Amino acid sequence: MARGTRWLSFQLRRRANKFLRRPLLAVAFCYARWVARQARADKGGRSALVLTTADPGNLGDEAVFWATARVLKQEQFQRVSIVSFAPDKLWNVPGADTVMLPIHHNPTGLDFIEFVRVARGFSHFYIWGADIVDGSHGVFVARGRLRLANLGAAAGLRTTICSFSVCESPAPEIMREFQRLDSRVALYCRDAVSYERLAKWIGNRAKLSADIAFLLEADSEAPLVQKARAFVQQARKDGKLVVGINLNDMFCVAFGSFPPRELVEHYVHVCLKLRSFYPNLAIVLLPHGTYADQQRYAITDFSLAELFLKRWPGTSNDIFLPPVGMRAVEVRAICGLVDFVFSGRMHLSIACLTQGTPVFGLTYQGKFEGLFRHFGLDEMFIAPDQLPNADAVADFLRKGIERLPALRVRIQDQLPKVKALARENLNLQAP
Repeated sequence: MARGTRWLSFQLRRRANKFLRRPLLAVAFCYARWVARQARADKGGRSALVLTTADPGNLGDEAVFWATARVLKQEQFQRVSIVSFAPDKLWNVPGADTVMLPIHHNPTGLDFIEFVRVARGFSHFYIWGADIVDGSHGVFVARGRLRLANLGAAAGLRTTICSFSVCESPAPEIMREFQRLDSRVALYCRDAVSYERLAKWIGNRAKLSADIAFLLEADSEAPLVQKARAFVQQARKDGKLVVGINLNDMFCVAFGSFPPRELVEHYVHVCLKLRSFYPNLAIVLLPHGTYADQQRYAITDFSLAELFLKRWPGTSNDIFLPPVGMRAVEVRAICGLVDFVFSGRMHLSIACLTQGTPVFGLTYQGKFEGLFRHFGLDEMFIAPDQLPNADAVADFLRKGIERLPALRVRIQDQLPKVKALARENLNLQAP
């Protein structure tokens, strides 16, 4: 009985939200325009409202928001507020406070009105676009963010959709909404490939940037980093090649390319094949998600790494796995210790590149190609369907290992330029 009542209540709310969204959205825009005409209390200073992409748990997201808050504070922003979507899943970002707004997936009309009420206290509004504003993670998710961008601009905030990529086949209805976007909204694509794809729809309105995560500073003195450094130093003393490995849970969940055990077996076979070329091989496992809700996230980067650890036939001296509670600043420092990394996650690849460490990717979107183009690098990634061929993947990595010295030089040469592009996302220049 109670279950049926909850289902009926949910359906009624759902239909009411659908029916009322448009009129309430119109009210929100009227409210926003009224706010823009008023003198805000913070007129003399700068303050930023930053819209996240998800709940805490992904270290790539953490890198972006920690870096954003740090740079904005360095730029003398009086306040930086990070949007959290639920009271039990609050972001904890140094230098920033948290604002709770349920505006992630499919905001209701009342949510848009509440957004304007909160946003009126800020001068800047940053929407991290990541890989969701092109509609590839759901049209309703992208549409909600574009509406929020229009609302922010209407309310007089300096509004920016920053650090985003565009897939090869973006949702046409979302691209048409980009065409109708308020002209005051600034757009920053995080790579040249995405910029070219978006330009086919909206011309050259957007600007080229690099991912904001390039601005995160590593914590080289953290106890976890010191422990990892001791492992790597001992491995080097033993004449070992030290490789970082990331197993991305999205290949089991979001993309469904492999069941977990099969994915792990493929990685084990690749590493064993690589060890036939380099007998003295040490592995640092680099999960890039810290999800606390293990009931909901039964498969994570960490669970895959732990399964790899069980399946690996080497000794404990051959392999190092950091704990679940590690932070993005620690991962960044650890990436600087290893010889190279084979990564299934783009933001782990960014962590490597910021430390001058060559990284080879297992791609799932064109954003990998755009990332490496920033550095003028090619032949740095392979497709997931190649993973079952251990010989081919090991040969791909072996050829990369032969280029490591030249790759390090190339990365270091280009890194200052890429970091400067990353700062462009914050849209701090005079309008």
